[in-house]
Amino acid sequence: MEERIMLKMEYSQDWIIFRTVTRRRRSVSLYVRRDRLFSLKYGREVIAHDDSFAVFTHSKGTDTVSICFYWVNPFDDGTFTGWRQDLTIPYAPFMAFLKRCGAKNGPKVWRVLALRKYTLPRFVFISTRNLREALADKLTRRKLCKFLRDNFHWHGATEIRFYDDYVPRSFFFREMRNKDVGICGGLILHGQEDMAKAYYSIHT
Repeated sequence: MEERIMLKMEYSQDWIIFRTVTRRRRSVSLYVRRDRLFSLKYGREVIAHDDSFAVFTHSKGTDTVSICFYWVNPFDDGTFTGWRQDLTIPYAPFMAFLKRCGAKNGPKVWRVLALRKYTLPRFVFISTRNLREALADKLTRRKLCKFLRDNFHWHGATEIRFYDDYVPRSFFFREMRNKDVGICGGLILHGQEDMAKAYYSIHT
């Protein structure tokens, strides 16, 4: 069974104090300057250092923040023990807390359960002419496979359906959330006049 992680954040004089709690253990405290965390809105990683440290990454595709904690317990003799902990939380409420906690009457503590891990949606190509064309070329095949591997990681999506687009080697897609339709848009291969520099991107 997946171990649920409770993340506690506390504001104290321009610092955010992070702690985690599971059934098995409680972490030590990790202090991160509040102003550094605002850079996540630009998609940057924030690496915090102390005895313990963490790497924060904003994923715009899923609108989440992934945090990789490295918890370290040092001893007086110079040795240490520790563990790694990975979790994901929703981006919007996290940023809302950061913005409001510095205000005079703003919240000083926020607790959130880490999101459950989820499987990637299934990819289904309803029409396959453009897919066959893309896969026939080794360079395009590599670009398409890499893009599909790294994108469409949308929480709650069960299936992504692809249809031929009028642009060669490109697709129209429809996100499915069980029986409901979610995001629709295009997966377009740009710059096809020079296939070495061509790249896929999502348009919604």
